Amino acid sequence: MATKTDVKETYYESIIRHGYSRRDFMKFATYITAYMGLETSMVGQVAKALETTYRVPVIWEHFQECTCCSESFIRSDHPIVSEILLDKISLDYTLTLMAASGHQAEAAKKAIQQAGI
Repeated sequence: MATKTDVKETYYESIIRHGYSRRDFMKFATYITAYMGLETSMVGQVAKALETTYRVPVIWEHFQECTCCSESFIRSDHPIVSEILLDKISLDYTLTLMAASGHQAEAAKKAIQQAGI
């Protein structure tokens, strides 16, 4: 079963695909470094990590919640849900939003977990 994580795209590739320049990417890496409280000498390492790290696969389990967290997320208007789901993370499993159900959903979750990403 193919999942979204089968097609891998790094953060850098995503940024460039959206029309940003290398300079914009380096500014972004600098901002991220500052937000994490790292020294400015770490900007290069943060940039390298963004160039080589794939989007984070997410398994969203509900456990004891009543899905209102998912509903609040779906209804947010900034950033829009499609931007988060298609550009920032790879939401590979969530019962509220996925088309698959039952055995197909569980097989998808197991495949993601076995990938060990």
